[in-house]
This record gives sequence, C-alpha cells and structure tokens, in this order.
Amino acid sequence: MPRKLIVTIADGDEYRFLFETFALPTWRAYADRIGADIRVATSAELGRTTDSRIGIPWYKLLALSDDASLAYDLVCWIDADVLINHHSAPDIFDYAVPGRVGVVNLTHHFRGSEYDFERRTRYLQLNKYFSSAPPELRQQVRDGQLAYDLTRESFDAAIGPGNREIYNTGVILCEPGPNRALFREVFHLAETVPATRSYEQPALNEALLSAGVDAILPPRFNLILAWELSARCPFVFAPGFADFPKREALLGYFASSIFFDSYFLHFAEGYFQAVRLVDTASRTLVQHLERLR
Repeated sequence: MPRKLIVTIADGDEYRFLFETFALPTWRAYADRIGADIRVATSAELGRTTDSRIGIPWYKLLALSDDASLAYDLVCWIDADVLINHHSAPDIFDYAVPGRVGVVNLTHHFRGSEYDFERRTRYLQLNKYFSSAPPELRQQVRDGQLAYDLTRESFDAAIGPGNREIYNTGVILCEPGPNRALFREVFHLAETVPATRSYEQPALNEALLSAGVDAILPPRFNLILAWELSARCPFVFAPGFADFPKREALLGYFASSIFFDSYFLHFAEGYFQAVRLVDTASRTLVQHLERLR
C-alpha cells in the first residue's frame, strides 16, 4: 500500500479562513476514505520571506519536493481553493504513472471553435473588469459600452503557440523522488521571470512538455468553476446579471450542480468567495433542491 500525501499552501488570513471553513472538511472526508495524509503548509515554512519577489504559487514546487514529501511514495498537490467531491471522487492516487507528473489538460478551453473563443474572450474581459476595475469601468461593461479587445492573435501570443498543450497545475500528482530535480529547476526560474508573473503554471507547463514526463488526469479532477460557468451558463457573465436580485441564489444553484459533476472543483481566478455558495452536504442535484425547500 503506497504512502499517500495531499499537500497545499494556505497563506493569508482570509484565504486560510475560506480553506479551513469550507474546503478542508471535504479534503478530510476524502483523505479518510482513500487513506491519505494531509499537509497544509505556508510559504514561510518553505523559505519565503516577506520581501520575496517570488509569488506564493511557485512554492508548491518546493512543497512537492521537500523532505516532508519525500517521506511518501505518492504526493498530490491541490490548490487550497478547491472543493473535493468526497461523495463520488475516485482515489486520485490510482491514476499515478511511475516517473510522470499527472495534470489536467485544458487545451480545449483555449483552442476551440471561434464561438468558444469569443465566449471565453468575453468571460476573460468581464472577469477582469468586474474583479479589479473601478466602478465606472464596471458600469461600462454592464452597459455594453466597452469593446472586447482580445483577438485570436493576441490571445495566442499571451498563452503560447497553438501547437502546445496547456495544463492547469492547480492539481499535480507525482512521485516526489523521481521528479524532485525537475520541480527544483522550475522553481529557480522564478528568479528570472518578470515580477508580475506570480504564477508558476507557464514555466511548469513548458518543463513538463520539454521533459516528456506529463501524464493526463481525467478532467473532472480539476474543473474550474468560472470556466464551467462560462461554458454551461454564459448568461451569468452578461451585462446586468451582477445587479440581478437573486444572483447569489442562482450562482449557488449553478455552482452546486457543477460540484456534483466534478471530482475536484477549482475556484481559480479570484472566485474563492463563491465557495460559500456550494452545497457540499448533498450528493446530487435532487438532494440539493430538496434541501432548498
């Protein structure tokens, strides 16, 4: 029986509160069922100082390869903004491939039809403006006055050439020993990239492809809530929905329905607050509707 570890980093008071209150109970139920340990680290424990220019996500590479992880046969990194569907998710460690690094391939989200591209572009624009822009810009989006300025060419330039696979590294499954050198080498790249690139994903993506050690996990092990909403319920990003009186109840219903369809539901791109809306106690959408009565 392999020794199995689930590891993450939860930094910051609010982020850690959301993780411990909403996500961690689902992790514990899952870990108990599959016989895995859980380690919740901080970037400070892994050597990050308060004046470091290296973004916190890079430290997952050290968490996957330090002595604590090397004590296990298999390690699964999961971003802390993930809910685990402990009711139905199979044991992710059963999908480990010796010597390889398991990730979910998200290329189809970026390399789809023109219709899919336009919908994804619109989501990116709305997400960008609603998450960080001043009120007047958000109002322009609501009123349909703001042009969507992403083109296929600029999009490809931002995420890489079209013949490369695109992985999301919010969930990583590996043997820590054989992959230790690769993780350490990628971490040191953080010192050479622009300070604005706070995420390790592009560098790790390229390293996995170049080394030929990537292995593909089933997509349900990393369903990204915002992307699933843009695909299944695109109207939630329509101008005006932000002001809809029952917006929160509808989002809870949609997010819960996606959770029931996932193994791991990832609240990436600033959506972690929405974790409060998901019904993790129910096993099915029918049970969820009954609880709402």
